[in-house]
Amino acid sequence: MKNRKRRILTAAVLCCILTAVPAKVFLAKEIAGPARYPRQQQEEEPYLREGYEEEIDGVHAEVAWCQNGDRKIFGKFYYPEAYDQWETYPVVIMSHGFGSRYDVYEKRKWVKLLTEAGYICYAFDFCGGSESSFSDMDFQDMSVLTEVEDLEAVTDFVQEKRFCDEKKLFYMGASQGGLVCAMEAARRDGEIAGMILLYPGFCLPEIVEAACPDPEAVQGDTVTVMKREVGLRYVTDALSLDVMEEITGYTKDVLILHGIEDTLVPYEGSLEALEGPYRDSDSELVLITGSKAKHGFDGYETSGTEYAREAVLDFMIRHLE
Repeated sequence: MKNRKRRILTAAVLCCILTAVPAKVFLAKEIAGPARYPRQQQEEEPYLREGYEEEIDGVHAEVAWCQNGDRKIFGKFYYPEAYDQWETYPVVIMSHGFGSRYDVYEKRKWVKLLTEAGYICYAFDFCGGSESSFSDMDFQDMSVLTEVEDLEAVTDFVQEKRFCDEKKLFYMGASQGGLVCAMEAARRDGEIAGMILLYPGFCLPEIVEAACPDPEAVQGDTVTVMKREVGLRYVTDALSLDVMEEITGYTKDVLILHGIEDTLVPYEGSLEALEGPYRDSDSELVLITGSKAKHGFDGYETSGTEYAREAVLDFMIRHLE
C-alpha cells in the first residue's frame, strides 16, 4: 500500500472487518426540489435564464443551458474566486442521483469545497431527473440510459468551453448519477482524468428487479421503484444492464465513498467494482462508518462527511500533479 493511502478511521470497525477488505479499501466514517414548474413559467423566471449570475454560499454561479438533441438541459457553472477568463482550469462535471437535482451539490457544500480548491464545477439537472427538474422531459420518461445520453451531451458542451483544461476534466456522481458517470467514463476513457463516486448505484438492476420482477405483467404505464413512480422504460433499461461489464474500460483512478450502513445501495457493489473493473488502476474505496453512514451520508453525517471531503481534496490534488 502506498504511503498516501488513507488509514482506518474507527478502530472498533477495523477489528470487525479489516480481514475482509482489500488494501485499497479504507474505513472512515437524494433531495427533491420544490414543486415542478410549468415550462412556460420556467422560461419567465430570471434565475433560469441563460447567463443569469448569482452568489451562492460565497461562490459565483452562472446559468448555462446545454442541448441534447431536442432536449434542453439546465445547469450552472461555479467559478473559483480568482477566476480569470483568459486562463484554463480543471473542471468537475457533477451528476445528481435518482429523483434529485443539480442543487444537491450546492446544499451539501461540494461546489464550495471544489471551487475553493481552484476547480470550475458544472452541476446540471438530468432530463426528467426528478419531478422538479428544470430540464426537459417528464420523470416517467427518464431511465439510466437517457441519463447516460445527457451526460454525453454535457461532457461535449463543457469540453468546448475555452476555460476547460481538457486534460483535467473530472466526473463526480452520486447514487444513480455515480452509475451514469461510471458508464459514460468507460466510453471516454482517454477524456476523463478521474472520477469521484458517492455511494454509486451499481446495484440498480437488483433494486429494479426486486420492485418489478416481470415488466410484461405490469398493468399500466408506471411502476413504483424506490418510492417513486417511474415509467416502464426505466425498468426495462435497468434490467438490461450488466453493470460491471458496462463500467469496464475506464483505466484512470476512481475514488469511491460509501456509507457502511447504506441499505438502499450496499457498499458491496463498490467493492466489486474496485476488485473488478478498477483493479488495475490506483482507485480507492473509502467506507464511511458510524450509525448515520447511510445512503446520502453527506447530507447529515457530519464527521463522516468531513472525512469524505478530506479524501476528495487529497484525491483531486494528487491528480492535478
